[in-house]
Amino acid sequence: MRSGSYDDILPEYPRPQMKRTDYHMLNGLWEYAFVPADGSSSSEDPAHFTAQGIIRVPFSPEALLSRVHRRLEPTEYLWYHRELSFSTEELSQKEENMHCILHFDAVDQEATVFLGTKKLGTHSGGYLPFSLDITEYVNADPVSLYVKVRDLTDTGYATRGKQTLNRGGMFYTAQSGIWQSVWYEWVPKNYVINYKITPEYNKA
Repeated sequence: MRSGSYDDILPEYPRPQMKRTDYHMLNGLWEYAFVPADGSSSSEDPAHFTAQGIIRVPFSPEALLSRVHRRLEPTEYLWYHRELSFSTEELSQKEENMHCILHFDAVDQEATVFLGTKKLGTHSGGYLPFSLDITEYVNADPVSLYVKVRDLTDTGYATRGKQTLNRGGMFYTAQSGIWQSVWYEWVPKNYVINYKITPEYNKA
């Protein structure tokens, strides 16, 4: 599904330090489903995904702006789904040996990404971005993007700040799922992934 009138949800380029011209934001309306994390094929396989509603990405399901306002329990998975459609220009970029890189700026806490039923990769850690090369899946036909999320919050051992399932005192409501921008960009075969600036403050 396309995000339609919600294409203006956080549309700004999310990484201004390395801005490139060929990018597409995926923030907007996605389908979602909460399922038990019981190891069954219906909970682990995107082929069994059945939408339960619409969520506004990149707002966590606990947030009012997500339109869900429901907590992800440690015993559950939260599945996300949307369709990716590529323009004729983007198909031409693939023919020119450009690469399509899919970015998730933050997903709390464990994320597994699928295109169709193909598992692309996993990431653990709710605060750091990660990316995947999806060039081989770019074609004229739409492809389904799925993200499976689990968040153990304070029942696990991962870094969680002051998030807790039972808020109170100095602890606040846990946040889960996709909570930063999702987007893809086109880059050449050799491109800058990161850089470091070391200022000479004593010479300023």
